[in-house]
Amino acid sequence: MRIESVRAIPLLATLDIAQRTGVATFTKLGIALVEVRTDTGLVGYGECLARYSPQIWAAMVDDLLAPLVVGADPFDTERLWMCMFRDLRSFSGHSRGMLVEAIAGIDTALWDVKGRATGLPLYALLGGATRTRLAAYASSIMQQDLAKMEAEAASLVERGFRAIKIKVGVGVEQDARTVAAIRRIVGDRIDLMLDANGAYQAPDAIELARRVADLRIAWLEEPVVSDDLEGYERIRAATTIPLAGGEAEFTRYGVRDLLARKVLDVIQPDVARSGGISETKKIADLASAHHVAYAPHVGFSGAVCVAATLHLAAAATNFLTYECIYTANPLRERLALTPVGGPEQLVDGQIPIPSGPGLGTDLNPDVLERYHVTA
Repeated sequence: MRIESVRAIPLLATLDIAQRTGVATFTKLGIALVEVRTDTGLVGYGECLARYSPQIWAAMVDDLLAPLVVGADPFDTERLWMCMFRDLRSFSGHSRGMLVEAIAGIDTALWDVKGRATGLPLYALLGGATRTRLAAYASSIMQQDLAKMEAEAASLVERGFRAIKIKVGVGVEQDARTVAAIRRIVGDRIDLMLDANGAYQAPDAIELARRVADLRIAWLEEPVVSDDLEGYERIRAATTIPLAGGEAEFTRYGVRDLLARKVLDVIQPDVARSGGISETKKIADLASAHHVAYAPHVGFSGAVCVAATLHLAAAATNFLTYECIYTANPLRERLALTPVGGPEQLVDGQIPIPSGPGLGTDLNPDVLERYHVTA
C-alpha cells in the first residue's frame, strides 16, 4: 500500500456568540483537515490546529509536506514524521509553530489509515486501552458577566459534570470574586480548574493563587506565557495549587524543558498542534516518566482532533481527565456523522472511546463543503 495523495481542507466557521478568554475574543474558528488517500482506496483524516486563516496551514501541507510523503508506505509513520520534521528543521530552521501543526495533520491521517487498513481502533495500535471510558471535565466557562457564569456553572452540574474549568486572566480581583461565586454555586463536590491562557505575570498569578487557595482548585492552567519558565518556577514555589500547561508546546523537546524544571503537575499537549499521534504519544510517555499526569488539550479544535485525543487518552497510562468542550463549535459538533467526545455522551462524568477502525469516526461531506474556504 502506498500514499497516493495528500490534500488539505481548510475550514472556517463563524460563531453565533463570540467566545472570550482572558486574552482574546473569538468570533470565528478555523482548522485545517488533512486527507490522505492510498492506492488501495483507503482514506484517513487528520487535523491541524489553525485558529486563523486555515488556508495558510493548508498551503504548508499541500506545498511543503505532501511531496515528502506521497509514494511512501503509510505504515512508516516514524520515518515519515522524522522526514518531515528533519527536512523543515535542517533546511528552514523551523522546529516549532505552524509547520509542526501541519505535520500533525498528516501524521494523524496516516494513523487513521493504519487503523482502517488493519480494522483496529487507533488505541489498539497504540498499545491497547488502559480504560474503557474517560473521566471528563466541562470546558470552559468563558468570560462574561458574573450572573451568566454562575448560571452556566449550575447548568453544567445539572448535566452531570463533576469537574468544570473557568477562564480567568482578566484581573486578580475580578477573577478571585468569580471563582468564589462559582464555588458557592457548585458546592464542594465539584472540581474547579482555572485557565489563565498565559494572561498573568508571575506576581499576579501568585496573588490569584493565594486568593483562591481555600477554594479547592484542581489546577491553575497556563498562569503565565509558556516560555516564562522562571515565572512558572516562582509560582510553583509560592502555591500548593497544582500547575498545568504544555498546550503551547509543539514537540517532546519543548516539553522536556518544562518537565526538567519540575514546574508542572499536569501536561496538556494538543494532538493537532504537537506533531500528531506519533509525537503526542511520546510527550505523554515522557511526562509519565516524570510522574506528571496527562490531560490532553482540545480547546477550539474540530471533531478529528477530538477523536484522536480520545484514543491517545485511552492508551495513556498517566491519563488524568479529558477536556470535554461544551461551548458552541460547528467544526466539532457537526463535522462527524456520529457524536464524538461531546457532552451529549457524558454518563457518570465519563465519555466513551470510539470503537471503530482508525479514529472510529466518519466525516459529513455536506459539512465539509459548507465550511470549506478557498480564498
